[in-house]
Amino acid sequence: MFFEQSFIGILICIFIMILAITYITMAILVRKVYFKAVEDINIRKLKKEEGNSILVKETIDTFNEYLKNGIKNINTEALIDEKIPTRICTMENYMKYIISTVIVLGLLGTFIGLTGSIGSIHTVIDKIIVEGGNIDEFLNGISIPLSSMSTAFFTSITGILSSILLRAIAIATYVPYREKYYSLMENYLDNILLAERDSDFERLLLNLTKNMNTAMRNMCDNISGTFEREIQSLSRPINDFKRSVDSLRRVSERNEEATKELSSNIDKYSTAIEGQRLNKFMDDMYRLVGDIDEKNKR
Repeated sequence: MFFEQSFIGILICIFIMILAITYITMAILVRKVYFKAVEDINIRKLKKEEGNSILVKETIDTFNEYLKNGIKNINTEALIDEKIPTRICTMENYMKYIISTVIVLGLLGTFIGLTGSIGSIHTVIDKIIVEGGNIDEFLNGISIPLSSMSTAFFTSITGILSSILLRAIAIATYVPYREKYYSLMENYLDNILLAERDSDFERLLLNLTKNMNTAMRNMCDNISGTFEREIQSLSRPINDFKRSVDSLRRVSERNEEATKELSSNIDKYSTAIEGQRLNKFMDDMYRLVGDIDEKNKR
């Protein structure tokens, strides 16, 4: 009965089957990529080891690069979408188009079959009315409309069943693994990798603070030691200057005492000299008076 339809109907059904086989092949390939990515994430979470998924590795490397550059507000979902390989995105888009295409082809076959059937029935009826004929001629003439109706039926059924089957295959193959990959990857980036990076940053900050405190203490100790050495080096000249000042003060005191003693001696010498001058003057006066007396006596 399938092959009783028109050539166009058979061609449409074959094309729908080819699209369905192509869809199944691409679904298996996409499932393989997401399945490997899910296994890689589980290995990283459980065993702390890297898996063999290039998709996961590139996504994590890009995420770490963003963190290294200081970017914290990262849209992980957009990042995951961005790192999906182009061929996977292309195949997923093609699969969406294939489902729509098989439905359109089924409807197209239906319209072609119904149009041909209506036209053929109209032609058969006109021929019988005009030319006349028996039931056998009528049955032979109506085989063409029945063939067109078979085309409409089988193409519509093939298109609808193929779309349902392909959606079921998508749900059974790659869709669960794709959703699981998105969920696991987003959770791994936000709750594990970012937390580890934050803890690493906190440890780095603590080490940096500790090193800065140690450096500050060492610098203060060095400054204090240098200041003490400088003070000590300055105290020696100050002490020497102080001793020099004390020596000068003592010398000045001794000079003052010597000056006082010299002044006293000078006073004594002056008094002695004045006394000698007075005695000499008195002696001269006595001699003069004696001379005058002697002259008077003569």
